[in-house]
Amino acid sequence: MVVSGRERDPALPDVPTLGEAGMADAVVEPWFGYMAPRGTPAHIVLALNTMLNRANADPDVQARLRALGALPEGGPPERFAAHVRAELARWAEVVRVNNIERITE
Repeated sequence: MVVSGRERDPALPDVPTLGEAGMADAVVEPWFGYMAPRGTPAHIVLALNTMLNRANADPDVQARLRALGALPEGGPPERFAAHVRAELARWAEVVRVNNIERITE
């Protein structure tokens, strides 16, 4: 058994990561974030980001998220946008290399 993240899961400290098992390229980490509609004014995005980062820094929020297996991480909107772009590119390549057909239903 392994965990799919880059780091060991705090809830399963004795279970190695995929990387530790020799499969570093297979790392899959679930993530979530908040997005606003295209064209949302920058000051609104910044205000939401500030509030969300403040919430993420709260020890009670961090404890609750960790209890759910999440590792809370805040940051600027640009970093999240870069992460989303990288994930889309990564999984598009997985789909391409494996000839996975698009489901249109």
